[in-house]
Amino acid sequence: MRIGLDLRKSSDPAEREALARQADLLGVWAVLVGGGPSGTEVSEAASIAISTNNVHLAVWVDGSSEHPLTLAEEISILDHLSERRALPVIAAEPQIITRVQQFLDGCSVDGFHLVPPPAQTIVPVWDASEVSVVELTGDLVKDRVTIDTERDNGTTHLFVSWPGNIETMVRHLSTRALVNDFPQLVADLADLLPENNWSQ
Repeated sequence: MRIGLDLRKSSDPAEREALARQADLLGVWAVLVGGGPSGTEVSEAASIAISTNNVHLAVWVDGSSEHPLTLAEEISILDHLSERRALPVIAAEPQIITRVQQFLDGCSVDGFHLVPPPAQTIVPVWDASEVSVVELTGDLVKDRVTIDTERDNGTTHLFVSWPGNIETMVRHLSTRALVNDFPQLVADLADLLPENNWSQ
């Protein structure tokens, strides 16, 4: 299971961008933005794209607020800016999600065609109703149980909001999500190292 960081709990765009940069440096798979005023989600993700190198940019958008072609155009531009890291999460009726996916796949829909096409050959478009999101507590004992449960239930990708230090989340939970017999001793010993600052 891969863990992404849900940034939507923060109300400060500068803080979200700083957290995304830190997540990028620490090797977090993805960050999730959006859910705010409609029309600002993709522009915020574009700002994060410019300041990061590897983290995927999951963008939660209201698909009913724009025409599917307009939404596909925004996603395509984000995909170019981020160098193939765009991951749209669309909250809309299934037919709208399908139309956005068709545009991104290069299909002509009702006589319209997306130009320019996205940078990725296939842009994964996720239905928001199928995306797993949990709010972690910051208590590692409780959060380990949450991660283990999600992983053991077959969740493949999980976005978490995390109230603490991202380095702690990466050390204790991201690796645990990947391996069901993760040796907790490794993370505990890493906590004891002096000035263990992974983000530099």
